[in-house]
Amino acid sequence: MGQAFVAVADDSTAVWWNPGGLAQLRSVHVGLETASEIKELSTRLFFLSTAFPIGPGVAGLNVTQLQLGSYEVRDENGRKLGDEALDELTTCIGWGMPSPAWWPLKGSVGVAIEMARDGVKQTTMGLTVGMLADISRVRCGLAIRHIGIPSRGYAPPLAISLGPSGYLIAGLRGALDLSYGLVDRIFGVGAGLEWRPTRGLAVRGGYGRRGQPGGLVAVGGPTLGLGFRVGALGLDYAFQSFGDVVTAHKVALVYGRLPGS
Repeated sequence: MGQAFVAVADDSTAVWWNPGGLAQLRSVHVGLETASEIKELSTRLFFLSTAFPIGPGVAGLNVTQLQLGSYEVRDENGRKLGDEALDELTTCIGWGMPSPAWWPLKGSVGVAIEMARDGVKQTTMGLTVGMLADISRVRCGLAIRHIGIPSRGYAPPLAISLGPSGYLIAGLRGALDLSYGLVDRIFGVGAGLEWRPTRGLAVRGGYGRRGQPGGLVAVGGPTLGLGFRVGALGLDYAFQSFGDVVTAHKVALVYGRLPGS
């Protein structure tokens, strides 16, 4: 859906995108996703997420590994000693619950704590807060992501995302995301549609674009996807293109009842 998910956030990946969406889940959810992303570097992404109701809310856990290939390790004489893997690992723990009674908008709120280790083994901590609010027939989402304190010259990629989602007609849902990175000053927009002709089939399409306002470099492209479900078990495929550099083929195996089903 063009990565327009901040106001949807209806599965276990909400702990990463918008932890306020976790409160929509009424049963255990598990998702396992793999993707091949960057053409020239053969980068691979592994994404494991789970969510489960506890008391008045829903807890979520996400582990993401980004494999960036490897590099040669040599001694002072230039002799090869071996290869060292280069990857990034992020662990995220979150909690979502219905909005408190004093909150003026009906919906949900959530928070997530993340720990990220980059390719040179530097570790940073961050915080994400998010919410969903139902305004008339439109669901609005807001997430402030990667809130953290700069460490060793590195600042977490603080960003804000917001947007609406809703059903245009029966079975056809639309969503829009607007995002802005407060550190890298990159603006993003994503829009998409999801059509469910039957309970077990979903067809998705959208467009996403990211870049600096007024800058010469921006990447964007279409996204297409299919989803199949039999009961609580589902299989999703997505194709994403962001110019000549990034093309992603994503496959996800999911378990869990959809909200409202």
